[in-house]
Amino acid sequence: MSDVTPIMLKAAWNEARKWWPYRVVEAKKCPACGQSKGFVVHQTSIHVDEPQPGFKEAIEAALRAGQ
Repeated sequence: MSDVTPIMLKAAWNEARKWWPYRVVEAKKCPACGQSKGFVVHQTSIHVDEPQPGFKEAIEAALRAGQ
């Protein structure tokens, strides 16, 4: 396998998004009393539409390692 084509990259990204955490949350503390009073969402898979930097290179490295 010499090169990762755009369709291969898209298929790999669609599969990777299935395993991406749906949401990463953190308890939000009340500034007055210090107790947890809600959650802050840091990241969701909904907002990740494009492959992240280095994704293509990681796929190419995995394919080279599998040969």
